[in-house]
This record gives sequence, C-alpha cells and structure tokens, in this order.
Amino acid sequence: MLTNIRFLLIFAAMIGSKIHASEDPPPPYLKYVDEISKEFGKEAEKELNLVYIGGGGGMPRDVENIRICFIAYRKASIEEARELEVKATEKLLKMINSHKQIRQYLREYPFKPDRAHVSISFQKKDNNHQSQNSLAFVYQVKNKIFYDINDLKTDRLVKICEEPYEEALKIVQNQSPPEKF
Repeated sequence: MLTNIRFLLIFAAMIGSKIHASEDPPPPYLKYVDEISKEFGKEAEKELNLVYIGGGGGMPRDVENIRICFIAYRKASIEEARELEVKATEKLLKMINSHKQIRQYLREYPFKPDRAHVSISFQKKDNNHQSQNSLAFVYQVKNKIFYDINDLKTDRLVKICEEPYEEALKIVQNQSPPEKF
C-alpha cells in the first residue's frame, strides 16, 4: 500500500511540475514536452510493452529535465529491467534531441541521460507489486540506475542495487541478440 502511495506521490509531483501558476500564457516548451512525452509513451507501449502513465519534468525557466513513468505488467529480472530502462532512456533522448522546436529551450543540447528520467514499476494486473523480493521498480537519477524490490512485510521499496548509467548502456549495447519484450 505504501509503495502505491509513493508511486502516486511521484506521479503527482510530475504533474504538479507542469502547472503554471501565473496568468501569463504558458511557455511554448510545455507544449513541446507534452508532445514528446505522449509520442514517446505511445511508442514505448508498442515497442517495449510498457504502459505510459504520465510525464513531466523540471522546467522553471527552461527544460532542465523530462520525467516519464511507466508500468510493466510482468515480472522482470535485473537484466531485463536494465535493458528496458536503457532502451527507453535512449529512445527518449533521441526524440528530445531530434525535436527541433524544443531545442532552443533545452538546458543543454544535446540533452543527456542525466536529464531524461524514465521510471518503470513492475506490477501485477491488479496493480499490486509482484511477490516478495521480486523486482518492483527501476529508475534512473543523476546517471545512476536504481533497482528496488518490494518488501511485503513493511510494504516499502528497498534498493537492492545501483549501477552507473554508462555501464548499463555498455552492457545493453553488447548484448546479442536483442531481447524482445
């Protein structure tokens, strides 16, 4: 239950970051971030079998970072989660960096992995996390990928490992043949 609440709070924070409190018209980059997020969500659903649940980011004066959240209705090993996280992040970066209208609003161009935050929650169809000690959540922050399991006794996510994004990227790039999801 607490993990679902935590997940909802993260999602609410992302949505809240899109709200513009003043009466001025919203900056144009909000529209572009929304376009990229929705298109990326559709493609990831089709190609990676993920369910897009929302997007947002840090945009105080420009596009500092973009966050996208997914649910995967299946179990995953660390290797599978790594591959999903890296493929999704690389696809998001490609979409951001090739979107000509947003380019002038990006904090830096090309946009780098530490600014493209993808999180994936592994759940059962009833929206509960998988069984005890099963991978529950993978996310990337500050160039590190974190892997969490759900502790059913405490109903909390527990970090079981982390790795630098660049190492995970090399592992995924050296895999052969690529796995289908």
